[in-house]
Amino acid sequence: MIYIDLIDGEFSLSREEIRAKRPNMSLPEGAWSNEVFAITSISPMQHTEMPNFDSVTQRCVELRPINVDGHWIKQWQVVDIAEVEP
Repeated sequence: MIYIDLIDGEFSLSREEIRAKRPNMSLPEGAWSNEVFAITSISPMQHTEMPNFDSVTQRCVELRPINVDGHWIKQWQVVDIAEVEP
């Protein structure tokens, strides 16, 4: 599972990264629930597979997740390498 930090907007965080960002909170493995998410201002993200792309001429960029009906969904964008490199 990956998470978004609703305070600073950082996303695709692991549980270990969340724990490091909230060092004064006890976040044991069995305690991850909607109540904990609300208290800690984090939310799980729905994983989506990276789309297919031509790795020779393109690359896939992870975008900021979108919130759809209260669920954060991971997004991707395929871009031509020529567009992102000078």
